[in-house]
Amino acid sequence: MNVHFETKKAFSIAGLTAPNSQSGDFSGLWNKLFAQVPHEILTSLGSGESFGTCYNYHTIPNNFNYMAGYSALLPEKAREMGLEVLDIPEAEYAIIKLTGPIPASIHRGWEFVFDEFFPAHGLRHAGTPDHEYYLPGDMQSSDYKMELWVPITRE
Repeated sequence: MNVHFETKKAFSIAGLTAPNSQSGDFSGLWNKLFAQVPHEILTSLGSGESFGTCYNYHTIPNNFNYMAGYSALLPEKAREMGLEVLDIPEAEYAIIKLTGPIPASIHRGWEFVFDEFFPAHGLRHAGTPDHEYYLPGDMQSSDYKMELWVPITRE
């Protein structure tokens, strides 16, 4: 898989959260978000970028909060619409480029990160929020492109 490293400045995401989630398919949360706020309005809150963000990792394996959201340069406006706002700290990320339909490509990407990439590079997950970064296109297409942004720390 294609991987590069990049430091991202702090940013904010506005959306809806599924608390204490198990890893899986979060399409229902995305549908709830779009039912509450239309896509066109969500994209107007910031840069138009959309994220599936995992955060607040707990001690139970694969237990975390998952936010379906969009870049938020206008957090107060987002809160007025009933959205939660998550502030993401500056972090160094391993950015993994994925190709294929979701969620299968995401699951393959995480398997690669933990089974191959981390052990080969002496890295580990930093414990801060990680992101599914969605690019435009048909998410069920075999050539759909997206990225995983994995916060890293060196061992």
